[in-house]
Amino acid sequence: MRDFLSIMLRQDGHEVASSRDGLEALQRVKDGGLDLVITDLKLPVADGLEVLKVSRKFMPTVQVIMITVDPARDTQRVMSQYVTSFNPRFIGLVPSEEALHQVAGEFKVFINRNKPNANGFYTVDHTAASFVFDRSGRIRLFVPHEFTSDDWAVDLRVLLRERS
Repeated sequence: MRDFLSIMLRQDGHEVASSRDGLEALQRVKDGGLDLVITDLKLPVADGLEVLKVSRKFMPTVQVIMITVDPARDTQRVMSQYVTSFNPRFIGLVPSEEALHQVAGEFKVFINRNKPNANGFYTVDHTAASFVFDRSGRIRLFVPHEFTSDDWAVDLRVLLRERS
């Protein structure tokens, strides 16, 4: 999945460096030079929440945006309560179904709502990854769920050298 998404994003004209897990993201954030971090909450080694906490400390101007992949269930009120429980500055977006599928297509994000069980409960499978943008709004890193902190660190160092 990581390689596929990296290829697709590059074909769309984005500069992309890949990483493996939250620990690497932490190191990159501490090293500086990133302007936007989009992460899944579930990452190996260090979770996305830890990445976001460190991002806020080392990059106080970074805006964290979480977008639901289930606008049918996640109302704006639910999303707002959810994201602000992590940090009051976080923004939670609830797109229309149409906008969600447009954005998912542009970012090559997989989303699949599974059939409900007998009680009406369902899950939504989706790409588990983080996107890191620079100040110009270009995607600079796509970090799949399975990446290690070493991968994050290598990629972020490459990006940081580019800024020097």
